[in-house]
Amino acid sequence: MTIEKEVNGSCTTLILKGWMDTENAPQLAIEVDALAPDVKSLVLDMAGLEYMSSAGIRQVIATYKRMNGEMTLKNVQPVIMDVLSTLGLDKKLKFEQ
Repeated sequence: MTIEKEVNGSCTTLILKGWMDTENAPQLAIEVDALAPDVKSLVLDMAGLEYMSSAGIRQVIATYKRMNGEMTLKNVQPVIMDVLSTLGLDKKLKFEQ
């Protein structure tokens, strides 16, 4: 998985590409830990994310909690959205196309 970062004031977008699995899901935590203290909103752009394992889902939830709910998942692939919906996360997390 690769992660690109775009900063726009107090909002940061992390662009995720590839597979977020057990091996590389911790990369997201590393990027979130490195965010500037003035970041108030986080967007995870998942347009290029092809697969997310349970480890990836756990990392997304941990990130959501760390951002106190100020996180949006953008451009989620249908196969990943199906899993998130099955888990009921579509009612908890914020989504955008």
